[in-house]
Amino acid sequence: MVHLKYRSNGRIGDIFFPDEFYVEAYIDTNVDKPDYPIIEEAEEDQAGDRHILFQKWDKRSMFNFYGVEYMADAISLLPLMDEVFVNGKRVYDVTVDNSWSDEYDCLVSITVSYSEKKAIKTL
Repeated sequence: MVHLKYRSNGRIGDIFFPDEFYVEAYIDTNVDKPDYPIIEEAEEDQAGDRHILFQKWDKRSMFNFYGVEYMADAISLLPLMDEVFVNGKRVYDVTVDNSWSDEYDCLVSITVSYSEKKAIKTL
């Protein structure tokens, strides 16, 4: 079971979040094993040698579940929230991908990806 908890400071469109109000949901799915992507920014000098300027390590996890349209509406707002928690742990850089089912018109596959930890190195 994934425990999802989130909030925003103030208003997002038609939705008003009173102070200290959190939306909570329990989703019958599991968090997948994390990925550890490394993003590098580099430049090439006149001799054609590559020099790394910046490196970012990220621990990204995700979970996926099927839902109906109102669930997709609610979950798709996660990237706009000021605070998001998954299983009691604060997460960052949340992305949501909704993919409608060809087999069942009313179901959408919802994938939530987020960063748990990150480290940045500048050279």
